[in-house]
Amino acid sequence: MSQHVGISFCKYQIRFADCDPFGHLNNARYLDYFMNAREDHLRESYQFDIPTWMDKTGFAWVVKEHKIQYLRPAKVNEWVQISSAIIYQTTHDNIVEFGMWDESGKKLKCLMWSNFQYIDMKRMRPAPYHQELLDKFMPLVVEEQMPDYAKRAVEMQAKFRR
Repeated sequence: MSQHVGISFCKYQIRFADCDPFGHLNNARYLDYFMNAREDHLRESYQFDIPTWMDKTGFAWVVKEHKIQYLRPAKVNEWVQISSAIIYQTTHDNIVEFGMWDESGKKLKCLMWSNFQYIDMKRMRPAPYHQELLDKFMPLVVEEQMPDYAKRAVEMQAKFRR
């Protein structure tokens, strides 16, 4: 797994069972690949395990919204790189940006923004982040202000050309 100041990357292979009859990754399965990658990124790059945090504190995240743009197909047995980064943070939620790239990391296949709401699981209500989380993750936020989703795919492709 590699990393660029707050942005983590890892490789995954597109599985046959996750593809449609054309051999393309099913649109709904992108979410699974992205969520699994983010969990891996948090654990491996930042030594943070979501289930452990939930058990310890009684707080967790729920998805408020996904925005997804499919740019190129991911195909069966292809190796892809998946990136994730917090691009915007408030005291109660954040936006994580996910990218699925070809194996070389040069061609963006899919871009997704997920807005995660931090909640008190007992009350099932939004809650402010614990200071420990703010201290750990605020330095990793990659944007100073809320970026424009419509322009982001073009920016991401140019920024990570290697």
